[in-house]
Amino acid sequence: MRSLIARFSCVSVVVVLSGCANAYLDAKQNTAPGGAQEQQLIAANQRLAVAQSKNQSLQDQKLQREREIDRNSRRISALEASVKKQESQLAAALRARKVSQGQHDQLKRELDSLKAGAQQADLDNQGSAFSKKGVDPQKEAQLKALEKRKKELDATLAKLAGG
Repeated sequence: MRSLIARFSCVSVVVVLSGCANAYLDAKQNTAPGGAQEQQLIAANQRLAVAQSKNQSLQDQKLQREREIDRNSRRISALEASVKKQESQLAAALRARKVSQGQHDQLKRELDSLKAGAQQADLDNQGSAFSKKGVDPQKEAQLKALEKRKKELDATLAKLAGG
């Protein structure tokens, strides 16, 4: 019986030692140059580089969008200030009897429409700050159309006030 126990103990020790040896050899292969650990590190560094590149691109897009929004905000503010100035010029022209009440009413409606368009453009511009795509080209075209209408009204008011 003792010999059976001794044999069993020897076999157990051999199995345990061979298992440890296999684990040691596997660990040695994994940590060796070109091993699994180095390959995992290379793959992780590649994923990190891609993520950093994407992050930089997103930051650049955000900065560009913020600049566009700021530029449009300044344009809208200038448009709104001009409309206020035109309203006061129109009222002064009516008081000086340089325009008839009918002309005044028509121009006032156009100025009110222009003011409403500027307010809508401002809301759209503020909403662009939360959009992923930034300033919409269609909204840019609407802002340009408002600026064109403002210039036309400037010319009309200049003619009426001068004549």
